[in-house]
Formats: sequence, structure tokens, C-alpha cells
Amino acid sequence: MDLNFRNVTSWLILLACLFLVQPIQAQTKPRWATKGVSSMNKDRSNDSYEFVNVESFGADINVLRKERLTPIIEKLAEQYQLSVSSAKIDTVLSEEMFVSKSKVGDVSVPSDYRITFTGADNSVFYLKLVDDYTILEDYADETYYYELYQLYAVSKVNTMPEYDEFKISNKYKAGAMAMSIVPGVGQIYKGQNVKGYAIIGSEAFLLGSAIIFELKRDHCADNNWKSKARGWRQFRDIALVGAGLVYVYNLIDAAVSDGSRHVTVKKKKDVNLTFAPMVSTEGSGLSFVLNF
Repeated sequence: MDLNFRNVTSWLILLACLFLVQPIQAQTKPRWATKGVSSMNKDRSNDSYEFVNVESFGADINVLRKERLTPIIEKLAEQYQLSVSSAKIDTVLSEEMFVSKSKVGDVSVPSDYRITFTGADNSVFYLKLVDDYTILEDYADETYYYELYQLYAVSKVNTMPEYDEFKISNKYKAGAMAMSIVPGVGQIYKGQNVKGYAIIGSEAFLLGSAIIFELKRDHCADNNWKSKARGWRQFRDIALVGAGLVYVYNLIDAAVSDGSRHVTVKKKKDVNLTFAPMVSTEGSGLSFVLNF
């Protein structure tokens, strides 16, 4: 009966660990809103622009959306010591719209802007809205606020930007799987913090249990308690199998599951057009080669 109880208990522990890590999903807040934009700025092909993230809070989502440019204007004014009140907003390429998708409904807004700080010498900035995220937060005192997070590609002052291509995705490539060689790290890298810590805790619990069971088995074997030694050996083996299954799950999950939303930068390739004289049996002429 003691052996059967151990077997049943061990399988229950294993199933509980697997059940724990399976349903936990990635956090919804984009990676650039939680980790910052320093790594994205390193991926740019040129310095004519930079990524800037801002956030704003308020009880009225319509007001937040109407005044969505206020935080970035205030940030530019502070960085370049300009007057917020002198800022003039123009929409550039108004036919190109950005569709903002969030938990509080979709909305279309212009994607490109020109901000001019008027003065003795005008300071002009070009902005492209790359991504945004809106969430409604409830507080313990029964109040609530909307949080609007925005990611812009902002030109340097008085510079026409050469934007790279931006792609928004929840998918992560081999990097997350490579990092998951250490269990749970790949999930944490993708923004799945709770799942990552659950995997780390499950692995530590199962491997620690296997060590304890092996010590108990060794103690029983030294005292020639063969039946108990076999029981602890089975308990140890099941814990090791559980640790192995959690580890395999960790690798597969890191490779295929969605993580927090992130923006990847695809650098523009240089396009070169060269001309060269050409002579053939049909005559002479000028050929051109397009390299990209």
C-alpha cells in the first residue's frame, strides 16, 4: 500500500506540474513598452531617425486618443529645450492610416506627422506611428484609468528620415528556443514571465525531489530494506521523467508559442544602378545593372 500511495502521489505531482505550465499565456503589453527601445535603435540602418516610446493615462479613452501626440511633443520639447506651446502639428500622407488594435476597440488614425516648433529658428521633426497599445486598468479603490502606450519612429531635428521597414509580430524565432536551454528563460525573454517562472519552479521541484528520493533509496539500500528501496527508486525515476517532460515542453513551447507583441526592424538594402557599354553581334549600346 505504501508503494502504491507513492506511485499515485508521484504521478499526481507530475501531472500538476504539466498542467501548471500549459495554460499560462504571454502578457499582452508589447515588448517595447516593457523592455524599452534601446535594442530596436541598434537595429536601424541609419541615424536619420530613432525609436521613441511614450505613455499617457486618463479616465477618458477618447481624450487620450485625441491628445495622443501630446506626450511625444512634450518629450521632444524637453530633449531639445523647446516650447511645447509653439508646436504645430501637420498630418503627412493622410491617406495612409494606422489601425490601432487594443482591448478597448480598434480605431484608425493618421500614421505620419510633421511637428514644427516655431521660433527664431524652426525645429522640424517627422514622426511615424509604428505601434500602440491601450488597456483599461482597474484599481482597488474602484477607480479605473486607460493607459495608452505608443511607439514612434522620430526623425532627428530638421532631417528628412529614411525609415526602415517595421514588422509587428507575436512570433519569435530560434533565439527564444536557444535561450530556453536554461528552462524558462526563453519564455521570460518572450514576455511570458509567469509561464517562465512556473517552468523554472517545476524543474527545480522535480529535480530536487529526485535527489531527495535517491538519498532515501540509498539509505534504504544500505540498511537492506529492499522493498522500500525499490519504492524510492520508482519515485525518483518518475520525478526524473517529469523533469524531462517539462524540459521538452519548455523547448517546444519556446519555439512555437506566441510571445508579447514586438517590432522587428528590417534594414533597407542599398540600391545601386550602374551603367556600362555593351557590344554584341547585334550592335552596340548601353547596359545597366541594378544591385539591391
